[in-house]
Amino acid sequence: MTYTLLLHTHGYNRWLVLVAVAVALIASYRGWLESRAYGRTEALSARTFRTLLDLQVLLGLALYAVSPVVRAGLGDLGAAMSVKELRFFAVEHITGMVIALAFAHVGSARVRRARTDREKLRQQAIFQTLAAISILVSVPWWRPLLRW
Repeated sequence: MTYTLLLHTHGYNRWLVLVAVAVALIASYRGWLESRAYGRTEALSARTFRTLLDLQVLLGLALYAVSPVVRAGLGDLGAAMSVKELRFFAVEHITGMVIALAFAHVGSARVRRARTDREKLRQQAIFQTLAAISILVSVPWWRPLLRW
């Protein structure tokens, strides 16, 4: 029951994260490229993205602890490296998502330290882009996109 609930919640929250990063990227790039002031829209979209990503990684770590796929992969890591699904969930997925989380939070810190609105927007756009790329290459697109 716990595994199924975590799997479904993690799967649905993925879509919220993807929508949030798209909105945050649009706000950041629009502000940066149009030399706008760093304002409420940019700050709120970035915070929403980070919060949803934090939740997603937390759900993912809980799922990692109870997943039979991960347990099988970690049971014999050497053998798991030759099985795409086991390798992906035991190593690649979690690594990519933790990297995305790091990019999102490092970017947030860089925005806080930036002196000008243009620099804030540039830093935010760059680090959100890096986080988004890491997320997109770490999503198991071959798995069910919606679970019922």
